[in-house]
Amino acid sequence: NNSLEQATAKLIAFTGSSAAAADVLAMVKARAAATPFEFDEMASSAAGLAAVSKTTGESLEGLLGIAERLAASNPAEGLEGAAFALREAFSGDFVSLQDRFNIPKDLIKRIKEGGITVAELDAELAAMGITTDLVSGLAATATGRISTFNDSVSELAGSLTEPVFEAFKTVLERIQPIIDS
Repeated sequence: NNSLEQATAKLIAFTGSSAAAADVLAMVKARAAATPFEFDEMASSAAGLAAVSKTTGESLEGLLGIAERLAASNPAEGLEGAAFALREAFSGDFVSLQDRFNIPKDLIKRIKEGGITVAELDAELAAMGITTDLVSGLAATATGRISTFNDSVSELAGSLTEPVFEAFKTVLERIQPIIDS
C-alpha cells in the first residue's frame, strides 16, 4: 500500500491528475504481468521516467519498453537502473547507458550527434538483438512467473490490508500534532 501510494503521488505530480495517474498505473500493472519485472519496480521506474516523458514528449510506455529491454539485457542493473540510465541519457549523460548496459561507443557517439529518440534507440537495440523477445523469454521463465505470482499476492495483500493502512495514516495524523506540541 505504501509503495503504491508513493508511486501514485509521484505520477499525479507529473501527469497533473489522479485519472491520468490511474491510467499510467493500469498500464504499469499490465506490463508487469507480461514481463519478468514486479509491479513495485515497474511503478517506481515509471514514476522516474514520467519527467523524461513530460519534458521530451516521448511516450512513457515507450520509455518503459526501452528500460525493460535494457534491464533484460543486464539483469544485475535491474529495471530501476535502466530507468536511471535513460533519464541520464535524455539529459545528455550517456555514461550509465554505456557502462551499465554495454551500449557500444559508436552507438553512443551517433546518439550524441543526432540526439536521442525512443524510436531510434529502439531500432538500435533491436539491431543488437535486445528485443522484446528477450523480455518475453525472461517472463516465461520460473523467475518471471514468480514475479507475476508475487504481484498477485501483493495485490491481494494490499487489498486486504488497505483499511488497516488507512487507519494507520489517520493515527499518524492525529499523533503528530501532539508530538509537535
